[in-house]
Amino acid sequence: MIYRNIFLICVSSLLSVLIIIGIASCGQSTDTSSSSNTTTTSDTILPSIHYFNKNPSDQFLVSMNTVVDGHMYRGKNATDPHTGGHVYFSNESSTWPLNGVDTPSNYPPIFAVADGHVNKVDTYFAVADNYRYGINLSIATDEDNTISFFYSIEPFIDPEDSSFYEPYILVEVGDTVQKGDIIAYMYLAPNSGPNAHIHFNLLSSNNGPSTFLAPIIFTDSLVSDFSEHISTENGGYRNFDYNKNLGHPWMGDCLGYKIDASENPFSDTSEDCIK
Repeated sequence: MIYRNIFLICVSSLLSVLIIIGIASCGQSTDTSSSSNTTTTSDTILPSIHYFNKNPSDQFLVSMNTVVDGHMYRGKNATDPHTGGHVYFSNESSTWPLNGVDTPSNYPPIFAVADGHVNKVDTYFAVADNYRYGINLSIATDEDNTISFFYSIEPFIDPEDSSFYEPYILVEVGDTVQKGDIIAYMYLAPNSGPNAHIHFNLLSSNNGPSTFLAPIIFTDSLVSDFSEHISTENGGYRNFDYNKNLGHPWMGDCLGYKIDASENPFSDTSEDCIK
């Protein structure tokens, strides 16, 4: 009898302990879907823009073999300033979409040029008769300013549908991307000539008006490759400071051509030619 009572007391004590542990564990969440699984803008640590001066990106915004022409960023000191580099496409031979299958992934891919986060997406924006879409990708900081790489994607058509381009955009505001990720596709209308393009530059802003900066964040070899690809020998005719027929100069591989000090992301100096 004594042993039986001792046994019952032990069993009762053990059950009590287990019940207490169970109650305590009920207050602890087992949900693993915490905010750490979704990186937000505030969690994203961006490097100083000066990082790209010594560690330039080896990822261009598009594949070179999809480009038919282009031009460099023409700074404020150029004959014909234009605050953006351009890459041009053509669909005169109906190359796109690939294999004739009209789905966004069968058009030229557009890449993240660096790690960063998306701070703005335009799905349908009118510029005269040209209805474009676009992405701002935050890639760096400069003191209190955020530096973004701006993609203005311009098919040079009016699709007459404000949602037409949405399937060609793969990111949303707040998304974190890595260098080389496909963030959009370049829509090209059937039989369209070589006017469709992407305008690209850097933007510096701090919750106010943006300052345009030259997009001189790429490796020298990548810029030289771009310059060669759009050369007159390869059929290019746009990489001139205004008009080659008027004797204006070829801009060569100066992605920042005759930029003012205010357009230089790395220093307070003007530059005639900087990659």
